[in-house]
Amino acid sequence: MGCNSACGLSGSCGTSGGGCGSGSSCGAGGCGSGGAWDGTLKEVAGVTFNNTAKTYYYDSSGLSLAMTEKVIVDGDHGEQFATVVQPTGASRKFASVSGLKKVLRRASPRDIATDRENRRREKNSLEFCQNRIKQRKLDMKLVYTEETFDRKKLTFYFTSEGRVDFRELVKELAQQFRSRIEMRQIGPRDEAKALGGYGDCGRPLCCTTFLKEFAPISIRMARRQGLSLNPSKISGRCGRLKCCLKYEDTGEDLPGRPLRDDAPDAAAGAEAGDRA
Repeated sequence: MGCNSACGLSGSCGTSGGGCGSGSSCGAGGCGSGGAWDGTLKEVAGVTFNNTAKTYYYDSSGLSLAMTEKVIVDGDHGEQFATVVQPTGASRKFASVSGLKKVLRRASPRDIATDRENRRREKNSLEFCQNRIKQRKLDMKLVYTEETFDRKKLTFYFTSEGRVDFRELVKELAQQFRSRIEMRQIGPRDEAKALGGYGDCGRPLCCTTFLKEFAPISIRMARRQGLSLNPSKISGRCGRLKCCLKYEDTGEDLPGRPLRDDAPDAAAGAEAGDRA
């Protein structure tokens, strides 16, 4: 049972590391697995970072936080700036979870100004790095940058078809920005999520608005729904199978229309099971 169904809460339960506390799951072996419930409740609030859809849950004891409030939380790499998307509420599910990180404080005007300056620095670092990539003729596409609230670490997210030797680039970036530099390669789905846009339906992309995780998608889902296997019809902005193919998939073959193993697949951009 995953965190969503066990916790009874949307999104991921925990810190920006992906779970409650420092682990990858909620608690020591599931949500509220720290022992029998003793009747006490824990005040918890849900927050997001940098306008992402995924919700992370933090201990907000002593703070009655409302929607859209700006806060400073105890992140994996020090303090992080976040926005409240689920106000403080008493939670039984998190009551026995040990190591749940805390909301440190409401963001002050100075904190908000610092975050605004960090966004400006991110834009400048993106432009600087793009120019250096072009000059060095590196086979990589820079997507976006992200700076920690304390400005001690600057992460550059990029896509590439293969491995890239960017050691000299990292040295130049570290010298320019006087910060720890990390280069992180991402896939086409994460790129589409970061850049945003609109789908064929005319609505904003699901991954940028409400999807918390990328669920597995396969070409069989399109076949079961009797959809055209034309890549232009079933591929999203990322060039992979659309996330929405899963929404109306029952997991059962259509009556009188058995799936054929030799049925033509979509092109390489929409191969079966191409979920990264």
